[in-house]
Amino acid sequence: MTFNAAVFDIHPGDRRQLERIFAKETDIRKHRGELLSCETFGSIDSMLISPMKFDLFIVDASEKEDPYSYKTNLNLAGRIRDAGVKDAPIALLFREEVDMPAYCNIPGVTLYHKPVVSSFIKTLIDTAMEKKRALPSHYEIRGKDETWYVHIDEILYAIADAPYTDVYMTDDRMAHTLEDLPVTADYMKKEKHVVRLGKKYIINTHHIKEMTTLGVIMSDGKKISCTPVDMLKIRKAVKATSQSSVSNS
Repeated sequence: MTFNAAVFDIHPGDRRQLERIFAKETDIRKHRGELLSCETFGSIDSMLISPMKFDLFIVDASEKEDPYSYKTNLNLAGRIRDAGVKDAPIALLFREEVDMPAYCNIPGVTLYHKPVVSSFIKTLIDTAMEKKRALPSHYEIRGKDETWYVHIDEILYAIADAPYTDVYMTDDRMAHTLEDLPVTADYMKKEKHVVRLGKKYIINTHHIKEMTTLGVIMSDGKKISCTPVDMLKIRKAVKATSQSSVSNS
């Protein structure tokens, strides 16, 4: 499992300490197949450029000279959630001299007084990893001008436009990616309900609205012609994932 953490701390020395703790955890976990990465930021705006790729956020903007700086931390947690990050845990750190609020009403937030110890980071990572394992897989869909981090069931289908691929998603989103269809299919191959149809299509069977003898109609109305072999693959995937809501014609 790959795991990406983001650290925002206005104190350079504290950022370096967290980098050392994460480096140690990275070495410990390698043999388990857990691939950790940690990016540190001195600017919240830089961290929020691509926030959806992170599985854990560690944030501290508290200053001992400002007794109300705890509010800044809470505001930053709100900005992370407002940026579309709904699932990744957030740890708000507070300097020893700063009063820490008794609670935070933002979901998935942990409050912690510095100094940070290795056992706390280990627990944070373990908790965030368990949460990630319980979530549907998410993918980086990189278009020409924009990048999306989406769960697999936000992807409807993909169409080859050699040497590129057009990926169609929910909410009328479409990305013209720089990868060809075989590459796109390869990193989705673990998904049992995602089927590659020859050299032209990849479809998410969870988004099939109707199956006919000649092909499928997707949830957005797209009609995709299929060979008999393709239809066998689709029916097998539908049966394996118990998608009884698909109608047959």
